[in-house]
Amino acid sequence: MAVIYAALMLTGCGTRNDGLRSIHYADSTECVRLTVDARLPRARKGPDAVIRDTLLAELVRQFENFGMREEPHRLQPYTGKDRYGDYVSFYAGQVLTYLDSISSEDREERLQYTSFAPMWEYEASINKVAVGGKYIVFEQSNYIYMGGAHGGVSGGGSMTFRKSDGKLLRSVIDRGEWLSMQTLLHNGLKTYFEECGDEQGMEYLFVDADSIPLPVWEPSLCDSGVVFVYQQYEIAPYAVGMPTFTVPYEQIIEFLTPDALELTDR
Repeated sequence: MAVIYAALMLTGCGTRNDGLRSIHYADSTECVRLTVDARLPRARKGPDAVIRDTLLAELVRQFENFGMREEPHRLQPYTGKDRYGDYVSFYAGQVLTYLDSISSEDREERLQYTSFAPMWEYEASINKVAVGGKYIVFEQSNYIYMGGAHGGVSGGGSMTFRKSDGKLLRSVIDRGEWLSMQTLLHNGLKTYFEECGDEQGMEYLFVDADSIPLPVWEPSLCDSGVVFVYQQYEIAPYAVGMPTFTVPYEQIIEFLTPDALELTDR
């Protein structure tokens, strides 16, 4: 049985007075390393507590999907009172044990064909990425490496919350109108590739340039408009990264959902 080394560090916000609390968890076995870094609202009641609990629930949902199996790995529910470090370490410890078991099996199989089997790396993070007068946006993302040339990014993506009650906006834009957004999506991707110095980037798309799908991650709000992020391999090769662009509000206002429109003050 491998010896497990664990470190759990709870810190304050340092010099940043943004109402968030930092959590860092790191744990490893012979086959797997798992780290979690999150900045969550400090408040234990009110809208901020609702936001915190929604973010933690998303983190657990992501944990249950770690391991690349057909069915999610169901974790035992947490019954303690603390909603920060103890909560995270409780679930992270379970998922590490699970990952260690399947990684060990996979490692033994791979060692039959090669003399080297790299350690699996799992990293989960939650960070604030934007804030407005009526909204706040967090991003939940994961980095997973299971051998091969490179790892990959996954996760829940950007999550836009209404400050007044902590409600998560499940839809920022009307996805039923995606065909009407083709010009916006095309121009946004073109701008992304141009900023990357790749004027031929549109030629790499896996999809028809005249029927570009909306990203799986829900777009989010920011000061200047709506942010779109496509994951690796979603519409283009790994080499082009994660195509990201912002559509100004004046161009996309008609496609915003009522809840999103309310938060923009437009």
